[in-house]
Amino acid sequence: MRRTSLLLIILTVTSMLAGCMSLRVHTFAPVDTTSKTVTVPPGGGLTGAVKEALSKDGWKIAVYRGPDITEGTLGENTRLERSKSFNTRYAVFIRWRQFDTCFPTFEPAYSFDISMVDNTSASEVLTLSGHGCEHKIVAKFIDGLRASR
Repeated sequence: MRRTSLLLIILTVTSMLAGCMSLRVHTFAPVDTTSKTVTVPPGGGLTGAVKEALSKDGWKIAVYRGPDITEGTLGENTRLERSKSFNTRYAVFIRWRQFDTCFPTFEPAYSFDISMVDNTSASEVLTLSGHGCEHKIVAKFIDGLRASR
């Protein structure tokens, strides 16, 4: 009886913890591995973990943001256009919120949305969203980039 109760408790706790984690990755276009440059937002937390993982995977990191560019012609009919640009092939956009701590690793658990955009084609390459432990989110993101090659 005692063994059955302990097994039931372990099974319940495990299913509760597993039910809290959900990662969804969508790949839309291949990553050009000859141009592994990426602009990332400043900051720590999940953002810092993603930057560290990209760097370890051989990506050259530039911190957001691309310079403002003003182009046009001067003269009788002056027309200037202002736009933002990036000096990297890709840009990563990350929104996250820490909602808990993962057990047994005691790392942050996040609700998040990550998007990688190709700056040359203005198309989304990969998205990853859901909620999970930091190391699993980062691993899934890097795996998604490698799989899209």
